[in-house]
Amino acid sequence: MKPLIVAFTDRPRVYHWMNWLWGVKPMLLETLPITFAGMLAVAKNQLKERQLVSKGDKILILGDIPAQSPQGTKFY
Repeated sequence: MKPLIVAFTDRPRVYHWMNWLWGVKPMLLETLPITFAGMLAVAKNQLKERQLVSKGDKILILGDIPAQSPQGTKFY
């Protein structure tokens, strides 16, 4: 079984660009949570609402590290 790759963004331009990537399902959010717990909750809720996950499925969340950011990742 091939895993589903879902990418969340709050930027319409990034959303449209990701739509061109084969195998990626982009999801546009009004804002992205700044905590890991918040992102996990949003991801789980969005995936459940769209019936893209089932009970027992595993979710992997990756984040970026802005190049000029002294804080590191956006997830705290």
